[in-house]
Amino acid sequence: ISRIAEWVVHSNGKMGIKQLTELINTRFGSTLNRSTIAEKLRQNNMWDSIVTDCIEDYIGNLLDDLDDDLFREEFF
Repeated sequence: ISRIAEWVVHSNGKMGIKQLTELINTRFGSTLNRSTIAEKLRQNNMWDSIVTDCIEDYIGNLLDDLDDDLFREEFF
């Protein structure tokens, strides 16, 4: 995935993770989600060379997007 992202960015320039994910999925007919691509880029230390988004902001947005129900205790 990292090498595909690298090739896409080489052809189109650096972009946000959302735009990169949409472009990869459109071009290759895949259904990858942003978190999968983001994690692969992070693991391979390629984030800064491919994505314009700040990794800390991306992680913060992931936490904000979590459903509050995951943290809510239910009592029956």
